[in-house]
Amino acid sequence: MLHRFTTVILILLTGFIFACSGTRNPVQPENLPALPSGAAFEFTQAGENTLILGAWEIYIDPENLTVEAIPLRSAEQHFDVSPLLKPPNCYDCFLAKNLSFDAGTSILTVDIGFRNPSGIIGYDVRGIITYFGNKEFLNPDGYTLLFSPGPQQINPFVAYDTGIGNREFPGHTDQYETLDIYVPDFPQIAPFTYVVEASWPDNCKEPYEVKLAGISGSLFNDGSNAPLLQVYARDWQDDVATVTVDLGPIGGTITSLSPNGSIPDVWDAAISCSPGTPTGQYELLVTAVTSEPFDQTDSMFNYVMVNVTDPPAPGTEIFNPPERVATTPGESFVWPKHSIAVTSDDVSHVVFIDNMPDPESNLFHVYYVNNDGGVWNAPVQIDKGNGYANYATIAAGPDDTLHVVWEDARDHVLGSDIYYVSSLDGFLAENIIVTGDDGYRNVHPRIVVGNDGNLHVAWHSLDMIDIGQYEYDVWYIKKSAGNPSWDPPVTVASEAGIVEAYPSVAPGPLGAAYIAYQSDTSGTSGVYFNKNTSGTFDSAVTVTISDSYQPAMDVAPDGTILIAFFDYLDGTYTDIYLRSSFDQGDTWSSPTPISSSQDAYQYSPDVDCTPEGDYHVSWHEEDEMGRPGRVYYREFLASDDWLDIIELVSFGGMGAFPSMDSDAAGHIHVTYMLYTLAEPPGQNNYEIWYRDSVP
Repeated sequence: MLHRFTTVILILLTGFIFACSGTRNPVQPENLPALPSGAAFEFTQAGENTLILGAWEIYIDPENLTVEAIPLRSAEQHFDVSPLLKPPNCYDCFLAKNLSFDAGTSILTVDIGFRNPSGIIGYDVRGIITYFGNKEFLNPDGYTLLFSPGPQQINPFVAYDTGIGNREFPGHTDQYETLDIYVPDFPQIAPFTYVVEASWPDNCKEPYEVKLAGISGSLFNDGSNAPLLQVYARDWQDDVATVTVDLGPIGGTITSLSPNGSIPDVWDAAISCSPGTPTGQYELLVTAVTSEPFDQTDSMFNYVMVNVTDPPAPGTEIFNPPERVATTPGESFVWPKHSIAVTSDDVSHVVFIDNMPDPESNLFHVYYVNNDGGVWNAPVQIDKGNGYANYATIAAGPDDTLHVVWEDARDHVLGSDIYYVSSLDGFLAENIIVTGDDGYRNVHPRIVVGNDGNLHVAWHSLDMIDIGQYEYDVWYIKKSAGNPSWDPPVTVASEAGIVEAYPSVAPGPLGAAYIAYQSDTSGTSGVYFNKNTSGTFDSAVTVTISDSYQPAMDVAPDGTILIAFFDYLDGTYTDIYLRSSFDQGDTWSSPTPISSSQDAYQYSPDVDCTPEGDYHVSWHEEDEMGRPGRVYYREFLASDDWLDIIELVSFGGMGAFPSMDSDAAGHIHVTYMLYTLAEPPGQNNYEIWYRDSVP
């Protein structure tokens, strides 16, 4: 990260600053270096609704893990003093706790808080760091010109109480925010100033938040690609006039972004770097400006991180900018229940589950959408039930007929059936192909179509054996080409007291079917494989039992079977692995690591084989709190080796559950769930997005 914190002159504030004491076990200030002194510090563009709640010199002793806060005072007056600066006696306005230092990373962490001692509500309260010396603030919420000696010295801040819809800070309350501070020359830590600023009597007039919404991949250092950069620029008055990004660090100039038009508060532009830019990570400054020259700071700043990499090897898939397939406001749970299929005319077809048109309802239906004509059409409901659909998948046959299956509980209290429709009649005629009773659910159905036109569906059942207790079994059903009826369902894996679930199905030779599933029959969750080449399923073959979950399977043109799964093989966090079989599943290769992370979980893999024999794997990442994050992709060229991992999406850090299919030319089409943060909190969106590598 770039060092942006330069020495500035001491802040001199107006007549009153809270007389707040420090925390327990204070460091003696006389034993530490003093702040630089200088002339009166001008409060940059102060306005009548900008208030100072407090300002301190902060002294940190990392060896003794103590913090001392010394109130700043000055006789200089640069702006009006408001009633908010006249609270009752305040002995503990400045708060600090949980101070720790990690010698391995040189990161000092401290929770710095502020207590509002008055009954007056402040808005958009921020803790602004105005001098940082030999330190680096790693997790700022943004940057501001307030308290800066000039327009080139923007100051970082943390925002308090952002979980409240209008970001108010009620009186007689306190809030904490965590500061991660990089201290490369520990234990020498110079003091810094910390100013708590608020807007009053209402919200600020400049943009209150600028942050990365997403970037559609990395920049190539030969300048050959132009990924789409998307940025949130949020303003209470909704009057952001311009948003720019400074491409100077990667050899460009200041570039304007345009309103997205379909996503509120998002501005975007295609960006590129100059040929010869060294590979690595770069920070680009984004500036959002309001439409009027308000009498307080009218800009907000933040930095976005981009990656510059070498151009991909010849034959590598290069993805186009993302497209939104469907969006539904509110807490609509489309994840992870979506699926994609591509027909021979290169049209992508997607099904998903959602509770449109009422995002507050609990009634979920199956929706279908495609991009015929180059644009995504409006979703069409294809189930005819009363809103109890769940988990739909789609597959395209060799004649481009589309086939859809889903779980549906419309006729049950605690059970569910599996329904099927096809595009032959425009998805009009529903058929129940698997029936469940109350207490017996058929869930997670997946459908594939062989080159012979045979349909194969696998799912797992939940048989209630006691309140809250279920028996998990794996099942399979087939419909042969030209046969109007489905064969009776057959059991693939069933063992009392064992969880056997999440099957993936692929067509085998001569009408056979391959099924991979998750089971804890050995005492540890593993991945198992079974096939029905002789008309009945054989004994299961162990693929891996090293804490492995949720397999995804496909078959290459040469008959190689591929199974991707996530596994704790390397320790605390899950990674994505791939195993292959060259003998119809009788034996399996050693695991090939596809991804690896030391601080995040890799989940929900999907795998696809193209007609050329290339392998493609996608997955998503979650942090330690279980929050979905980025979506990744990796390719194996049949003529070469595994290529570098490509980040398909980093939109707000909330992408998940990819689904892939390839077209006849071998290009990849991917859908994924995107969780977007909306304002006010509680009105977030679950959306379906799409990317392809079609030139």
